[in-house]
This record gives sequence, structure tokens and C-alpha cells, in this order.
Amino acid sequence: MKHTIDYYINKIEFFLNDKFPSLHDNSILNNIDIKILLITYILLIVILLSIITISTWKIFKKNNIPGYYSLIPGLNLWMLFKLAGLSGYLSLIILLSFGLIIILINELLLGFAIIPLIIIIGMLILLFIRLSITYNKNISYSFGLLLLPLIFFPMLAFDSSKNDYFEVVELN
Repeated sequence: MKHTIDYYINKIEFFLNDKFPSLHDNSILNNIDIKILLITYILLIVILLSIITISTWKIFKKNNIPGYYSLIPGLNLWMLFKLAGLSGYLSLIILLSFGLIIILINELLLGFAIIPLIIIIGMLILLFIRLSITYNKNISYSFGLLLLPLIFFPMLAFDSSKNDYFEVVELN
């Protein structure tokens, strides 16, 4: 029996309609409330960011730096570089790389966005290695800071280790 192209197209359409219902049908996506999933996702991100911010606040307070510096984007990164004994200007490389990633993604040059991403990861590895050295931690702790910051930043913030290289400056 010879079938025409219309026969095969009808078979494919039947298969797709049967296996993948549209959003207007009574599908799984309509049974699960998307708003609840979105609110849960946003709440999870807020909780994770607040854990990192509280840990950074505590690290700053441990070194006599005002804690509210951890709330100011860019300045918190600048102060972390200073705490690690590096130049604060290195934080500008990370910030400029983030801006470059946004520009490249906006221009749909996704392949080139990997270059500033590699630069950011390299700078963060440098920062975390130096930060772990200044708090008398081993090198594996710095990779813990990079890969599991939700565990290692609070550990660094709430332990009794002192920064041996950062000069404590009293701010008025």
C-alpha cells in the first residue's frame, strides 16, 4: 500500500498532539500552578543571596570594615579583594567582564561570551585562593569557596580565624 506525504504528515501531527499536549489543553502544566513554582524559585534565590550577604557582612565586621559595604554591589567585591591582599582594581575586571557578557548575549554572540566567563572564573579562583591563604586555610578550602559558597562562606564568616595580612583600619 502506497502512502502519500499527507498520510505521514497526519501521522506525525497525531503523534505530536498525542504526546505533547498544548498549553491550552488540560495538561500537566495547567495542573501545576506556575505562579507557585515561580514564587518558590524567587524565594529560593532570595534565601541563597541573603546567606552569602550575611556571611560577607560578618567577614567585613570581623575585619573592622562596615558591614553595609556587603550590600553595595561592586564595593563588596572591591573590599573582598582588599581583604585578600590584592588590589581592589582587580574587581573592575570582573565587573567589566559581566558587562561584556551581557553585551555579547544581547548581540547573540553566545560563543564569544565564554571568554569573559573564563576571565571571571579565573579572577574568582585567584580571589578565593588568596582569601583562604589570608585566613590560614588550605588551597582546597578556596575551591570550596568557589564551588560551594553556601557552605564555605558561612564557615569562613563564623569561625574564629583571623586575617593575618589585612591591616585593621579604624573607621570613624
